[in-house]
Amino acid sequence: VVTGPVVDERARPLPATFLRTAPPGVDWTSVAARERRSPVAWIHELDVPLLVLQGGSDRSTPPDGALDLARALEQAGAVYELWIAAGGDHTLGRQHRDARLARTIDWFQHPRTRPLARVLERAIDEGGVALARKRYAQARKAGAGRIDFGERDVNTLGYILLGQGRTAHAIAVFEINTQAHPRSANVWDSLGEAHALAGDKVRAIRSYRKALALDPASASAKAALQRLGVEP
Repeated sequence: VVTGPVVDERARPLPATFLRTAPPGVDWTSVAARERRSPVAWIHELDVPLLVLQGGSDRSTPPDGALDLARALEQAGAVYELWIAAGGDHTLGRQHRDARLARTIDWFQHPRTRPLARVLERAIDEGGVALARKRYAQARKAGAGRIDFGERDVNTLGYILLGQGRTAHAIAVFEINTQAHPRSANVWDSLGEAHALAGDKVRAIRSYRKALALDPASASAKAALQRLGVEP
């Protein structure tokens, strides 16, 4: 899982006074509520890296709101970086630039990818199979430059779901993996196993035969077909 570091620009502790401290005339509670609500509508749609700049001495928008946003971004599996300038207030100026800004620029020019397995896991927990399929379609549009379509990690997620008794969810994950890696005998074999556990003999046989067509030497697919009462 890719997460962003919290960078203290001046390499010294942030002032303790910013926590839940409001200047006269500022309703901190309403500001905090707005900060916490703001990412909800778009946080799972992010397909580009997000840089969050925050002044450590900003009392009108306290930095713990930025930390809440960072936690939400991390839970969503988003690619982000949070940079807290310890001496900055509500408007960050040129004095807050330093050599580490070059690293941040390089990070944006060469963004890290989000693992598809994490995207699917989050989607299943939030909205089940339908949302997982939607997020996969969005991932395909984003492309390999933004999403890591690693076959192994997605397959592992499928088996975790099987172990939890969430067979329908596991089948959906394995099906998505066959779409992402249609030439992989292993992912078809895994899909066949999930169908067999679900009692769907027809689909299990179909998946195992696909695996065997891709890898005629597959002992696993041959044994599974024999257990299902058909010739490999």
